[in-house]
Amino acid sequence: KQWYQRRVAITAGEQRVNMAQCLIRIFLHLNKVEEFLLCLTAIDMMKTSNPNTLFRANSLATKGIDELMKTIGSDYLRSVLKPTLDKIHGDNVHCEIDPARLNSVGNLNNNLDNLSSYIDSVYAAIVRSGP
Repeated sequence: KQWYQRRVAITAGEQRVNMAQCLIRIFLHLNKVEEFLLCLTAIDMMKTSNPNTLFRANSLATKGIDELMKTIGSDYLRSVLKPTLDKIHGDNVHCEIDPARLNSVGNLNNNLDNLSSYIDSVYAAIVRSGP
């Protein structure tokens, strides 16, 4: 815990992002990322004078949590949504629903149907990914 406290004290600004990226990768590899983030969060909680601003600061804990979500989330997004999004992109179907950008009302109805269908496809892919 003392090692973490010293690291938190020396990092500032952009260094926190770089340090968080490196440390999250290391602790993920060691299967200790939860312990690492709990320790950093405990330090933030001890240092805060206003609990309403907890997790709003640019601390190493918040940067670490953000980096963990990006790391884990990107794998999830690739595995779950990429096939559906590739199909949507390949279809080349119009989905514009802003009346100011459309030529006719008929296009609005068709585009709204297209958009609704694509939203349903993305939603279904997310639901299918669950337990």
